[in-house]
Amino acid sequence: ALDKALTRVNEHEAAKVMLDDYRKRQEALQKEIAAGKDVKEAMEDFQKLSQVVMVNPYLRDYVMAEMSLGAMVSEVYNVIGEAFRKITGSVADQTGDVEGVKDGASGAASEKDAN
Repeated sequence: ALDKALTRVNEHEAAKVMLDDYRKRQEALQKEIAAGKDVKEAMEDFQKLSQVVMVNPYLRDYVMAEMSLGAMVSEVYNVIGEAFRKITGSVADQTGDVEGVKDGASGAASEKDAN
């Protein structure tokens, strides 16, 4: 669905230009957030732009397909994380070392050092 939506966007120059602008502004906003800057005004501007983007059917389909893919990827990570927690009993102890593995050395490396 994402490929098909992107193909439709690329078939329409105005939609393509809008998507490029949308991505640039999204990236700039993310950088400001990461830098700890006050983004209230930038966030409001981006929300207005998002509303305009969602009016365009090609862009709306693309953005919705992208959001759907993002949700699926997030769910896959959650399932993997839960499986990892079940296998290991916990993700990490308080020092950040995974249970059974200290200082990056595995049991095999420890046995080799002992010989």
